Amino acid sequence: MLDRWTANAPLATVHQHVPALRSYTAIGLDSGAQDGGITVATGELAEILTLYGIPNMTEIYDPGDHISRVDERVERHVLPFFSRHLAF
Repeated sequence: MLDRWTANAPLATVHQHVPALRSYTAIGLDSGAQDGGITVATGELAEILTLYGIPNMTEIYDPGDHISRVDERVERHVLPFFSRHLAF
């Protein structure tokens, strides 16, 4: 199971999906500063997207981890992000 997760992790597959990623109007990434390896991977993924010219909004929030203040983050960050970038 861990082998499948590793093989399909975003950093392992991002390069093969560049054309599809370029079709998005926006990509949002976030991570808590206390997420350890997830925070590092989020930063690396943002750098790769930027190198390919793929616009992205990336935020590392501090203090926090991936479950900190979820209700507040959805209200103040996720919903406004979708509101700006989704077309109906």
